[in-house]
Amino acid sequence: MISIEIPLPEIKIVADPNNLPVNEKYYNSVRVVIEATNSEDQIYFSKDGSDPIGENRISYEKGKEIEIIGGKSSETVIARAYRPSIDKWSSPSELKISFDVSHPEFTPKGNTYNTDKTIQISSKSNKAKCYYTQDNSDPSEYSTYYSSGIEITGDGTNITIKSMCIWGDLKSNTVSEEYTIDYQSIDLWNGIVAYYPFNGNVKDESGVNNNDGVSYNLTSVSDRFGNIGRSYNFIGNSYISVNDSESLKSLNNEITISSWVKSLGNYYLLAKTSQLSYQYRVYNLCGALTTESKYIHLGYYTNTYQGINLYKDLCRNNEWVHIAITHDNYGTKFYLNGQLEGDNSTKFNFTSDDNPLEIGRDKHGATEYSNSTLDEIRIYNRSLSEKEISALYSFNDSPPTPGNNGIISTSNISTNSMTLTWTKASDSNSTGEYLTPQNKLQYKVFQSTSNNISSLDTIDSNGTVLKNWTTGLQSLDVTGLNSGTSYYFNVLVRDEHGNRGIYSTVSYSITDTIPPLVSNKSITITNVTSDSLVINWSQATDNSTPQNMLRYYVYTHINSTFTGSGGHNFGDPLYNTSFKLMNNYFSAEKSYYVKVIVKDLSNNTSEYNVTPFVIGIEDKNDGSIYSYSKNIYFLKCSQGQIFINGVCDGSPNYFYYCKTFSNECNSNINWLLNGQGDSSVYKTCSDLNSIIYLGKNNWRVPNYNELSYINVDLYNNANSLFSNQIYASTYWSSNAMSNGAYGLAIAVKIAGGSSSTDKRDNYYVRCVRDP
Repeated sequence: MISIEIPLPEIKIVADPNNLPVNEKYYNSVRVVIEATNSEDQIYFSKDGSDPIGENRISYEKGKEIEIIGGKSSETVIARAYRPSIDKWSSPSELKISFDVSHPEFTPKGNTYNTDKTIQISSKSNKAKCYYTQDNSDPSEYSTYYSSGIEITGDGTNITIKSMCIWGDLKSNTVSEEYTIDYQSIDLWNGIVAYYPFNGNVKDESGVNNNDGVSYNLTSVSDRFGNIGRSYNFIGNSYISVNDSESLKSLNNEITISSWVKSLGNYYLLAKTSQLSYQYRVYNLCGALTTESKYIHLGYYTNTYQGINLYKDLCRNNEWVHIAITHDNYGTKFYLNGQLEGDNSTKFNFTSDDNPLEIGRDKHGATEYSNSTLDEIRIYNRSLSEKEISALYSFNDSPPTPGNNGIISTSNISTNSMTLTWTKASDSNSTGEYLTPQNKLQYKVFQSTSNNISSLDTIDSNGTVLKNWTTGLQSLDVTGLNSGTSYYFNVLVRDEHGNRGIYSTVSYSITDTIPPLVSNKSITITNVTSDSLVINWSQATDNSTPQNMLRYYVYTHINSTFTGSGGHNFGDPLYNTSFKLMNNYFSAEKSYYVKVIVKDLSNNTSEYNVTPFVIGIEDKNDGSIYSYSKNIYFLKCSQGQIFINGVCDGSPNYFYYCKTFSNECNSNINWLLNGQGDSSVYKTCSDLNSIIYLGKNNWRVPNYNELSYINVDLYNNANSLFSNQIYASTYWSSNAMSNGAYGLAIAVKIAGGSSSTDKRDNYYVRCVRDP
């Protein structure tokens, strides 16, 4: 009888480049596959180390990956092959897999930083949980569970973080990192007097002193990073002149001057000098034959010379180098590429003068020019520390990253103002070692009425500066805006090396819904003639539209209740506050109404009071009204009223047409004539003559003919020009008829029409006079 042996199945770990064993131990779960030699064989396996021939066996699906979770020191997979045709099992195959938990890793590593930091803890074991302490105690599963970044903030903070990770039954070693936050160790804006980054111009970008320069014969070239047009060649007679200022003049005891230089030989960096004297100057002598004759110079000269020459071969022809020279009460130091290269304890004070600062030229004695390319020139009124000089040299060539994807928000919007708000930026780093802390990043805000300030190349030339470089700025109130105008705003951020980042342009157009303000809504009538008059009104104001751009529209109508822009309009808008009306649009001595509407640039409107007027009838503003066509003066007030402050004050008196008891009603006076007889009405007007009322002594009662024209229709001048204290149900008196002692008198109604009435009735009286 032949015995057949069933081949053992092969258990294989699936390769994973992200989960390679370390010291033959895996940091994460693994996957295995099981392969049989004979396709007829069925495979059974277990993951708990038991024999899969028993009840715990698991049938294996060909090609399927089996996950071995881990979290313990090891797990064993056992597999057997079973061939049904002969009912026989293979011997067991066994694979033991060892696991371990990775120790925690800190990002960033422990160090001294000049800005707040967020510490991330991670483990290469994906399913591990990490715990940490900040009190220098050893961590355990009972310590703080790490779920998000740990904030390390505050100047002078010194913290040690310890952490360990747990995966199932496995525990990692404890790892610790120490962090120190030192805000004040470096401040490259403190004491800056002038800063020339040469971003396509020779402006002082210090943000504090406006020591802008004027260029002569300069050629823009690429800077040391290859950015086109970001530095200048000072070859031949090229230089920059900066007018004297108090900030430049004040550099007496302490000074720092730094620059990036690419020299072709001797170079003259800068000098505040004339031919006879200089306050300070810096130049480097490179053309000497011996190293001992090569030096860099800092000093001043009035009647005597004071200064130092630091003798050392500091020349790097046609190679970008960073130079810095400091002077204070301890002497002078010179730095090359961030390293101290010379030190002299000689002490002296600069003497102030009124000379301009010149970059690239020295005109003390014979005028001499630089022979170099210059960039990033800085002048300070203090002596920078070695750490600060090193930070200047350790140039970070990456701009700050605006916060919140550079979004600028608008709020507190009114018709002429708004608030801009943005999230603070953070500095980034690609080549340098020094990062500017968030609290020392500076911001500059621009405005434009065109969408042309969205890039670093255009914002300086196209934008209007709303706020110059300001440390820590995160919002700005913008005022003086005009409604209906589209505005664009943007923000620059820069680090202490002058690298600039830019936010995203935000635009806004303010809609004005506030109408013009009319403080005095009265309309006055002046310059009345027989065929014209002038209407006048006060000037309105507006929250956004300038007064000289407010538009006035004049409308007239025969009805005092007309609204809006109804009625007749006189064409184009007016920009003054008066308008002459002619009678070619109106009938003489007929009542009309005028209204003025004022509009701002957003077409918001306000209205002046509707005001009556009559062509050919003029209110003399002394209590009388003149009719050009009748050539007669009417009293504005009835008898018993007093004309004061432009109105008729008091109640009118009643008068009889005639005294019946004296038969004066039978005065035989024809009512069509001007004679007045001896009635009390007549005496009422004649009494005015005795007091020379309004300087005249020819006052009388009007006859019917003189009154009749005022009641042509409902809209008559009686309603418009005369006192509204005389009601429409009453009358103006005229002459009494002659027939009969108790006959009729003629009266004219204010509301129009005439009436014959008993002579003995009483009515109000208005007197008239001839010119």
